[in-house]
Amino acid sequence: MDQAASVFSEQGSATFVSFTPSLSARPVKFPPTRPELCFVIAQSFVTSNKHVTGPILGISLQGFHDAFFYHNGGSDYAAAKSLTKEEELRRLIDITKETLTREDGYTREEIASALQMSVPELEQRFMSRFPVRADRFKLRQRALHVFTEALRVVQFLALLEGPLHTGRTDTTQFNEELGRLMNETQDSCRDLYECSCPELDEICRISRGAGAYSSRLTGAGWGGCSVHLVPADKVPAVKEALEQQYYSKLDLTDEQKEQAVVVSRPARGSAVYIVEGGQLS
Repeated sequence: MDQAASVFSEQGSATFVSFTPSLSARPVKFPPTRPELCFVIAQSFVTSNKHVTGPILGISLQGFHDAFFYHNGGSDYAAAKSLTKEEELRRLIDITKETLTREDGYTREEIASALQMSVPELEQRFMSRFPVRADRFKLRQRALHVFTEALRVVQFLALLEGPLHTGRTDTTQFNEELGRLMNETQDSCRDLYECSCPELDEICRISRGAGAYSSRLTGAGWGGCSVHLVPADKVPAVKEALEQQYYSKLDLTDEQKEQAVVVSRPARGSAVYIVEGGQLS
């Protein structure tokens, strides 16, 4: 997804990327807002080596949920796949809550039994491509995160393409609704997917307290960057709050301080320049 966005993005637009039935991307124009919106990218300077932590922090069994729901959801799961995208996701969320009821996770033996296979067969099918070291798997939480996050994407898209903001001299309510969806993503990453970290949580708290509509992690998580939806007139306050309450406590080089916070607006992605006869065309 990140690579697709870096290629297909257009100036002033978000990019709606889909992989079903094949890769596609289309620009979604950000409407004019009052106050104007900016994206602020804030680095946590926390590093998570995925090669080392992946077997421990791996958050899902690849391809498992489809198989589980197929075996246990029957016609309800098949029917959900024929609805509109938002209806489908809402139904899948309901099916997850009805089917995956264990809050404390599932053992390998329980999962294998549900799929009517042996534990070695389970490990070969779902755990051989990526190594996994775990005794219990929080399948309910992971599935709920994936489906609710997909629903938030659909809702965010509908907001951007809807008429809610048209003609208004103040779009604060619209801005806050976009922010609510992004904040819910952070909550879900922290509580259901468990891919946040204390430093990212702190950065989000500081930014929201300084005037951001929303703050959430971005990327794989457990460190790295966060993204914040901020009214343009609040950007200096957010940057100052992050400096005083977070970055001042770290031992950073001048270069790191310079790169810690980046203010961004939707920009164009990569391009190909054709050189003909020594001239760009």
